[in-house]
Amino acid sequence: MAGVDDGSGFLIVDDDDDDEVVVHLETLTVQTGNRLVRRLNQCTNLKQLKFLGTRKRMRTTPPPEQVELCGAITRAAFNRNENFDIVILPVLPANALGAVLDAIVHCGKAVRCLDLSYNDVNYTLLNQGSRLKQILSSCDVQKLSLNKPHLGVKLLNLVSSLLAHNTTVTCLNLEEAEFTARSFQTFIGFLKTNTTLTDLNLADNTNSEMGADCVEHLPEIFRDHNTSLTSLNLKRLVLQGPALFFHHMSDTVRVATSLTRLVLDTNNRFPEGGTYLTDFTTAVRTNSTLTDLSLDFNNMGYQMESVYTLLQSTSLDRLSLVGNDITQPLSQHIARNSVLSSLNLCKNNLNPQVFVNGLLQNVSLREVEFSSIDLTMNCDCFVDVLRHNTSITYLNLRQSVFDDMHAFAMAVQESTTLRSLTLGLGDRELISFVTALKKNKHLQKLDISHSWVTDLGLARLLDCIKNENTTLMEVIATRDHPSDRYKAIVMEMDYFLKIRRHNSMYDVDTSGIKNAGFPGRGVKRTFPFGSLNLLLC
Repeated sequence: MAGVDDGSGFLIVDDDDDDEVVVHLETLTVQTGNRLVRRLNQCTNLKQLKFLGTRKRMRTTPPPEQVELCGAITRAAFNRNENFDIVILPVLPANALGAVLDAIVHCGKAVRCLDLSYNDVNYTLLNQGSRLKQILSSCDVQKLSLNKPHLGVKLLNLVSSLLAHNTTVTCLNLEEAEFTARSFQTFIGFLKTNTTLTDLNLADNTNSEMGADCVEHLPEIFRDHNTSLTSLNLKRLVLQGPALFFHHMSDTVRVATSLTRLVLDTNNRFPEGGTYLTDFTTAVRTNSTLTDLSLDFNNMGYQMESVYTLLQSTSLDRLSLVGNDITQPLSQHIARNSVLSSLNLCKNNLNPQVFVNGLLQNVSLREVEFSSIDLTMNCDCFVDVLRHNTSITYLNLRQSVFDDMHAFAMAVQESTTLRSLTLGLGDRELISFVTALKKNKHLQKLDISHSWVTDLGLARLLDCIKNENTTLMEVIATRDHPSDRYKAIVMEMDYFLKIRRHNSMYDVDTSGIKNAGFPGRGVKRTFPFGSLNLLLC
């Protein structure tokens, strides 16, 4: 959820599931800060405290009273609350960030999530590590995020040593920390003794020094030591030596009996000859615990046998193969697979004929994503899928071109299983699609955020939702550079659907509010974070 700054320096967002406080340092004054402190002293259901710095680093140091307010706000938040999230969006000045961290240490209460991503976190700011050490030892932090470029070897080694015997942190995010191969090997050594970490994100740590040898000790760690890690993200880790990298990962998958999710996107940008991808996927097929695998942008189309092997796995529940230049027929393998519930083949320039027949026979797939495909000559393929497949509940055809939107819309209207749909549409296609929504009683979510719709088409959709469709619960229609009218329609649609979602929880008849007025008409508001699902108070 996002907040909107109205000039007072803070905003309290109150939703059905969330109580969030957003503090905007640039506009925070002593008067408004003290008012927020008083309100926080009475708050008993805080879920998230968010400090918003600036996208550009502040050239001037904030005044001492503003720095003190950051500490006072944090202490007030802990007065009657604990175990909430503290998120500090970049870039908060070092002295203000230090005041927040000191307040956390002073209160010593549980913090569910501490997110310091992309701030100027360094060894010095953490008082040579003492601040971080005290927070991890006394605040029962469950999720820790420190991802930013150039964290420094000292801080990385400190985090590794602190986590070696930590018993509270279950999720660690060090994305873009820019390890060297040696520091990476040293860092992951903590996995030998840590028994509580379940989710480790080390994505986007590529640099010119990072080679395949950085993961050579992973098989040993999982075979002889670690049995707690269930999710590992090594996206975009190596630039060179993909064959050796996937050889080490093959050995890891064979012995990692705790891993259920593995992300290895973009580690084969410069493919080498051989069968290393097929060897890796063979190891995946024999693994009985791995259920979620992502291998996006790894040029797997050059070793198609590796794709076929993955589709033969009897344990994989979710599989993502985005952007792998896959062009060969997959229908037979998709039809035979009875385990996969989610398959993502976006950005593969696939001809629908190579997989549609498989979808007609498959009975396990629930989520299917095939964006960026040409349906100008093959729209009838997906019409057949929607009419005859009885398992698919989510379909993503974003950035796909249709030749007969009316036929597709009628198939959506007839579908009794489809609950969520993502499309890329223009006004003409959306207006045609709206006719299907008038009678559809099953679709609950529609995502048209990657469309070229204008306020004309969106107004028709809003009219349909308010006066004819009664089951759609969520519409995502954000876009770049929208007109003021477009933003106003999105706000009204979100407001109306929020009431519908709320009332559906209590089985309230919404027919009487279909023409209800929107209290925000004519009020100019800005939404810097792009999310419009707000109830302002």
